[in-house]
Amino acid sequence: MAVAGTMLLLRSIRMTSKFTSSSDIPVEFIRKNVKLRGRLRRITEDGLEIEHIPITLPIISSWKKEPCGVLLVKLAGVELTETGKLWLQEELKPSQLLWFQLLGKENSALFCYLLVNKVGLKERTATARCIGGTG
Repeated sequence: MAVAGTMLLLRSIRMTSKFTSSSDIPVEFIRKNVKLRGRLRRITEDGLEIEHIPITLPIISSWKKEPCGVLLVKLAGVELTETGKLWLQEELKPSQLLWFQLLGKENSALFCYLLVNKVGLKERTATARCIGGTG
């Protein structure tokens, strides 16, 4: 019974929904600057194409068919130049898991902070790194 209650709660706030376009994302998620998890698919001249990975429950995820699609994410406060694109391609790898914090939306693009875990080879420590923003 507790599992059913948890599932209803998560479903009611759409945390288990997979977003495949910016119009799928509730306005309150952007207003509250919600962080979403995703997998990098491509870096383009328009921004990053990220596949959203929703919160899943093992019981449901085994039989639930997820829609396909990617979100266009632009780094907040950053104009992506060719040099910047090359730097991102060195720092981020295809299929890399990352978090993106919703800050705004314009047409089909989301403006976000990108949060990436980097593991140092010498120290073997993981650090969170925020990419984007002003200052």
